[in-house]
Amino acid sequence: MRGVLDRAALVEKLKATTPPLSIKPVLSCKWKASYAAAEKDKHRERILPEELMAYEWIFSDGWSYGYGNDAETQILVKFRKDGTRSNVNPLMPRPRPQPWEIQRDGSIRVANFPLHSRPKRTPDWGWTFTNGYVEYTAK
Repeated sequence: MRGVLDRAALVEKLKATTPPLSIKPVLSCKWKASYAAAEKDKHRERILPEELMAYEWIFSDGWSYGYGNDAETQILVKFRKDGTRSNVNPLMPRPRPQPWEIQRDGSIRVANFPLHSRPKRTPDWGWTFTNGYVEYTAK
């Protein structure tokens, strides 16, 4: 058969195409490359606007509004490309849509509320930020 190599030729071909140990091997598959990138990225402390908009965020303000058991009702919000933060469920009355922006120092401003902290990493490599009254955690 054409193109079939005997064992000795195959071993030589393998040796010729394997990089020396002093060169880091190229990650050969997507999951390994993705994992390596995530391992490196977990130490980054500044959230990107695209990330802020990509997540749904658990909104916790610690208030009871009388909508059943508030402690068991998870309020999800999105930071939208149009510069508004709004509830994922449009039928929920809170929180109301509000403008948002990332400040130069990485902190987040929502409307005229007290400035939120710079987002911090959670143990599962997600994000969280707060202003003392409200906490957001990436879902």
